[in-house]
Amino acid sequence: MLYKGFYLIDQPCQLLVTDEHCVPYTELLYMGISGMIYSQTGAIIERAIATFHPNYTSAMSRIIGISITSIVFVLSSTTYRIILWDDPLDGVILNCFTIAHDSYYRQMVFLVIAVLLTLFNLIASMAVMYYNKRLEYRIRYKVHERFKKREAIDSTHTICIVSMSQFMTMLIYSLGLLLLKSYQQSLELSVYLGLIVWIYVIPYSALLFPLILIYQIRATKVSRVKKIRDITTTKQTQMEHMKQISSIWNK
Repeated sequence: MLYKGFYLIDQPCQLLVTDEHCVPYTELLYMGISGMIYSQTGAIIERAIATFHPNYTSAMSRIIGISITSIVFVLSSTTYRIILWDDPLDGVILNCFTIAHDSYYRQMVFLVIAVLLTLFNLIASMAVMYYNKRLEYRIRYKVHERFKKREAIDSTHTICIVSMSQFMTMLIYSLGLLLLKSYQQSLELSVYLGLIVWIYVIPYSALLFPLILIYQIRATKVSRVKKIRDITTTKQTQMEHMKQISSIWNK
């Protein structure tokens, strides 16, 4: 739109554009949408490996991180090409935010898969976080192991919050498109265009995810510092300390 405003303002208005012309723009959009989902799945896989692997080192973390990033990039780069597998791209559409007409049903399948995969990410992150929380109490007196589990809980909790935010946005996006496409014939054109433009804006909510991550990292740091200060500044008598240990042991 900026390009049109700067360089095409004196050109005749084109109400329709060809499917072939819009492929680079729509491919970039779907690469971002699919990459947003795949990266969350990759993060959950990495957290699951970190949770269940008996000796998860920093070197292993780097190798797994690079591998998952490469796979996510390849999958997100090919998703739109799979949707357009045998599309002749000989039709016309209103704008480049709309997928080619002959690939409409594949787009609906992709949106359903996107919602299901996002739901899986949410459930999986909650399950990993719950497992780490339970395991933390089993290794209560192993300080090093408990610290590692606390790190896993904090990182998985952050991923869980991002997955929940992503699930809500993708649910609105996919269901909104599905309903509007299904009832397009019963809506006035002005109403349909007024609603569809807001649906197409929803994927850009991914710009909020880094802010959520930054907030969670800072909140975790503040909570950790507070706990350390409480431990170091609280003075207990020997009797109070023994009572606290006894209370923890009984739980």
